[in-house]
Amino acid sequence: MKSKTLFLLIICASFMVTTIETATCNNPIIYNNLNLPATINLAQLAFGRGFLPNKSIEINGVILARPNEFRVNLFEDGVMQQTADVPFHFKPLFRSNPTLVVRNNWIRNGGWGPQETFGGFPFKTNQPFILEFVAAEKNTIIININNQRFATFSRVDLSRISQLYVIGMNTIRVNTLTLCPNPVITTTTVRPTTTTEEPTTTTELTTTEEPTTTTTEEQTTTPLPTCPYPIVIPYPKIPATIDLLKLGFGEGFAPLSVLDLLVLLLIQLTVSPSICIVMACLIKLLQHYSTSIHDLMISR
Repeated sequence: MKSKTLFLLIICASFMVTTIETATCNNPIIYNNLNLPATINLAQLAFGRGFLPNKSIEINGVILARPNEFRVNLFEDGVMQQTADVPFHFKPLFRSNPTLVVRNNWIRNGGWGPQETFGGFPFKTNQPFILEFVAAEKNTIIININNQRFATFSRVDLSRISQLYVIGMNTIRVNTLTLCPNPVITTTTVRPTTTTEEPTTTTELTTTEEPTTTTTEEQTTTPLPTCPYPIVIPYPKIPATIDLLKLGFGEGFAPLSVLDLLVLLLIQLTVSPSICIVMACLIKLLQHYSTSIHDLMISR
C-alpha cells in the first residue's frame, strides 16, 4: 500500500510546474523587430541605471530553423569584457552535446566565473519563446522562460548595470524587446481582511455672485393649534389599552365639528358657570374651530 501511495506521489510531482504570475508594466519601453546585434544604453532611457528589484526585461521572439547560440549580456559603463564588468551573461547553446543554457559573469582582472548550466533546455527550433529577466532582492535575477520559472542567478552587485547587449542574428528573431523600469503590478488582487475607507477628495468651487433683485413676500404663519381641554391620564401602566370613546375623546381621528364644540362648551358651563370663564372658553373654541376650517381648506 505504501509503495502504491509513493508511486502516485511521484506521478503527481512529475506534472507539477512552477507557473509565473502574470504581470503588467506601468511604463514599458518597447522595441519592435529589434535588429541584432543590439546594444541599448539603459542609463540614458527611463529604465535607469542598475538592475534593481522589480525591474524586468522581456524578449519575445522565435527560434530560427538552424540555431547555433544567442547571448544576452547586462554590463556596466565602458567596453564590454574589456573595461566594463558583465554582472550577468545568458547564453543558450543549441549545438552542444548536451544542449545547455549557460549563466555566468565576467569581471576585470578576474575573467569568467564558474558556469551554471542546470535547469534543462526549454528552447525549440522554429518555436516562439518568451524570455524574461526579473530583478529581485539580494542582487538576484529570476529567469522565466515561456511563463515558467527556469532558474535564478545571484552572484555580484547589479546596481551599476547600465547597458544591455543582445546577439544571435542566425539563431533568433526578436519580435519585441520590452523594458519595464517601474515596479511590476501583478494581476492577482489580495483582498484585505480589514476594510479601510478610501479618502475622498473634495474640490472647493469659487462662485461669483451676480447682483440680483429679490422681492420679499409677506408670509402668513398659522399658529400651532392648542388643546383647550386635554384629557390627562396620570401615571399610566405600560402596556395600556385606552378606550377613547369612554373618555370623551370620541370616535374617529377627525377635526372637531360644530356639535363637538357645543358639547365642550356645555361641559365648561357645568364645571365653571362664571361668565368670564365661559366667554374665554367660547373665544378659544371659536379660534380652534376657525383654525381647523383653515387647515381643512388648505388640505383640499
